[in-house]
Order: sequence, then C-alpha cells, then structure tokens
Amino acid sequence: MEKRGCGNRIARHFTQKIKTGSFILLSFVIVALVLKFIFNLVDGIFLEVRRMPYVPDVPGIGIAFAIILVYILGMLESNRIGKKFIRMCQQAPLRVPFIKVLYSMTKQLVESFKPNETAFGFNRVVSIEYPRRGVESLGVPVSKIIRGGKHCVVVYIPTPPTPYTGPLVVVPEEEVHETDLPIEKLMQMVVSLGIVSPEEIN
Repeated sequence: MEKRGCGNRIARHFTQKIKTGSFILLSFVIVALVLKFIFNLVDGIFLEVRRMPYVPDVPGIGIAFAIILVYILGMLESNRIGKKFIRMCQQAPLRVPFIKVLYSMTKQLVESFKPNETAFGFNRVVSIEYPRRGVESLGVPVSKIIRGGKHCVVVYIPTPPTPYTGPLVVVPEEEVHETDLPIEKLMQMVVSLGIVSPEEIN
C-alpha cells in the first residue's frame, strides 16, 4: 500500500509539473510566433530596400529601415515645418472619394490608440452595468454623443476569445464608472478567457 501511495504521489507530481511546464512553454511559443509574423510582415514590406545598391541583403534590414522611417516621421511631427509637410501628405488621400472614406476611418482608428491623446479611445477602461442591472462589464469608451438631449458615452466591450469582437453600447454618462485597470490588462483578461485577471479592480 505504501509503495502504491508513493507511486501515486510521484505520478501526480510528475503530471502537475508537466502541465505547468506546458503552459509556460506554450506562452513562449505563442509570443515567438507572433513576433516572427510581425518580423516577416514588416521585413517583407521593405523587401525592395534589400535590393538597393550598397544595401546588404540580410534578413531584418527591412525592420531597421522601418524603425528609421518611424523615427524620422516622429522628428518631423515635433517641429512646425515637419508638421506642415505631414499635414499636406495626410490631406492628399482625402481628394479621392473612395480613398477619403477609407483613409479617414483608418486615421481615426489609429489615433484612438495614442496614449493620453484624448479622453476617448483605447487608452482607459470603464465599468458599466451590462447586459442587465447588477451585472458589470468592462469596456473602452470610444466616443461621446448626445441622445435624446442626454450626454452619452459609446462604450466598446471586448469579448473572448478575440478582443476585436464585442458589442458596442450607448450608455448615459453618469452610468459610466472609471477604473484603475490598464488597457493592456483588460486585453490580457479577454484573450486568456479571464484566467489572467488582476486581484482587485478599483
């Protein structure tokens, strides 16, 4: 009996460690696959750079070129002449009817992710009672509208397993409650199906 009990303990210990190790390894594998996808995507976009004279044809040169380009754009945005040049470039697509709609939507979506740029966008998390009283849902306030003479907030509620799907609800402003939860933590909760959650949300 003692040998059997000892064998069971060893088996449980071995099984538990295998499960724990598998989840840790899976996390690393997922991150590695995502990084590989982004690397290949960006490096592929700037593939022509590797074909230019005097440019070494090595993997990753497109990434380096992208970083330099982003840095230059950031520098241009920080001075008056650069801002004027960027505004001119941004206005150019707005002269073409179809591209105007697509570009405006894309620009507004991208700017909503800028930190501390506005009170609305993907930079803070709020709590609302949804889908019924007594049940709280965490969401992101994306815009503000007036409905029936009342100030309301448009709240996007990300749902598992993909954060980019979920209901869009209009809530009276006084029923929207601020939280101290960072947007990154909310995304982690959604992707992990709630397994990765903070101990406390104020």
